[in-house]
Amino acid sequence: MDQPLGSIEDHSAVVIGPHLAGIRWSSLSWPEAPERDLYGEEEHAEVTLLLHCDSRELDARADTHLVLVHVRRRNGDGYEDRFAQWLAERVGQKVIGPPQYS
Repeated sequence: MDQPLGSIEDHSAVVIGPHLAGIRWSSLSWPEAPERDLYGEEEHAEVTLLLHCDSRELDARADTHLVLVHVRRRNGDGYEDRFAQWLAERVGQKVIGPPQYS
């Protein structure tokens, strides 16, 4: 928790090498965006970095890395899709695939 940004991630990527791995950050807090009908979230606010893998179960090898953003699933009205899209826009990225449900 007290390590500078990038210090753990870069070192972990070197140690992991070509193997499948995941790094998960939890206990986060997503901000509010009331102008887009999105409200702050803490309970389901997580990020997972998958290295050489496209699945949280670490069973789908890939030649790339993937970032999964975890948001609360609402009542099927697309809330989680809108929240994920908004979070991606905040860091200059876009959602590249459908939600994964576990």
